[in-house]
Amino acid sequence: MKSFMGLLTFLILGFSFKGHAERCAPDMPSLLNFACKKGWALPLGFEVEHGGKVDASKNYETELEPVAMLHLSTKSTQFFIEGVENGIRHFASDDFLFSLAARYEHGRKESDDPSLLKGLGDIKDEWMGVIEARYSLVGDYDVWVGGRSMVGDKDIGQLHIAVIGLGVPRMSKKVDFELLLWSTWASSAFLNRDFGVTASQSQSSSYDQYSAKSGHRAVGAGLFTRIDFTERWKAVSEINYESYNSRLNKSPIVKEGRNSEYEANVSIVYVL
Repeated sequence: MKSFMGLLTFLILGFSFKGHAERCAPDMPSLLNFACKKGWALPLGFEVEHGGKVDASKNYETELEPVAMLHLSTKSTQFFIEGVENGIRHFASDDFLFSLAARYEHGRKESDDPSLLKGLGDIKDEWMGVIEARYSLVGDYDVWVGGRSMVGDKDIGQLHIAVIGLGVPRMSKKVDFELLLWSTWASSAFLNRDFGVTASQSQSSSYDQYSAKSGHRAVGAGLFTRIDFTERWKAVSEINYESYNSRLNKSPIVKEGRNSEYEANVSIVYVL
């Protein structure tokens, strides 16, 4: 149903394949669009990701996963299917961009990090609705401000993000960088999904009971890079760091683990 509603909204906004864009619908390292030239693209490849096994974990792992995306684009609108998140992006004006999407938010299994999660049980995957907006302050999104809200049911709650984006001067026409700085706020349901310990979990684990209140979650920074080796071979990467609000240090999960996280990933794709 959510995918259908996203497609319906997309059609209402007037998606059309007539002609080609003088200006490509959103294409920046943090919002990819490989369909600029011909209106559609099917990037296929693989991703190497290094990061914590779960939020607050001291244990890190490296994973290799396949990548498959679909991009459809016109002058002002992009339809994207990227696995975890699928939806539309649209330029309401030259300086204002907004997105609507459905996102599949992964849960966690106790076996993901037994040393940290023993006795806490599993948390199920959830769907969330996403709305995002970006407003360009300088140039063509060389400096921009934005916001992103992710909203789910009562089990997962909400996450809200305020962002500043800074385009890094290019060293080459084939390499593009973007630096993002952000701050996040979350509902109690979203925070407790990662850091809470219920009464029953306390009995089955060595942790004291803990419930976080809604409020500030973290601050973070990320460097996004896109490299165009050829017209079809591309590479994209992210390096992100996030530090949790000090109030979350009261969580026994954070005490046992760590109050920050980082991750890095790089994808190599061939664009059909």
